[in-house]
Amino acid sequence: MENKYIVLDTETTGLNAAEDELLQVSIIDNEGTVIFDSYIRPTQHTEWAEAERVNHITPEMVADRPAISEKISEINAIIENSDTIIGYNTQFDIGFL
Repeated sequence: MENKYIVLDTETTGLNAAEDELLQVSIIDNEGTVIFDSYIRPTQHTEWAEAERVNHITPEMVADRPAISEKISEINAIIENSDTIIGYNTQFDIGFL
């Protein structure tokens, strides 16, 4: 499925893509349809108090969710089939992916 554009948003355990991890990835298509929305279980972090105050995602909310390794192929396929990625601070989001 090709999309003219997608809107991408992530939530993370912090601001450093080299050290922090994804907690949620959401993508909608150019028609506003949700094409991906999933919490992501971090594999290295067990708590993220500062980020939790901002994104309100608790360790319990992601404990039984898939790791990014289980979803990255699906996410990459969506991104690769899109002409344009729209978001707030998109370079930040892509850096985590």
